[in-house]
Amino acid sequence: MKDMCNARRLMWANDFPRSDSTCPLSQTMLEEHTKGLGEQEWNWICHDNVAEPYRSAF
Repeated sequence: MKDMCNARRLMWANDFPRSDSTCPLSQTMLEEHTKGLGEQEWNWICHDNVAEPYRSAF
């Protein structure tokens, strides 16, 4: 998906604690979903992109 859109606007998410979440396999799923990412893309998608709106709000 990252090649089809801007990686600066993607976020990986887990819908825990709902029954259709990836838990308890979330770490395995995260590893599988991000195996083709570079370090910077991984940082953006796994934490920086979600943190950015909160940083600019303060």
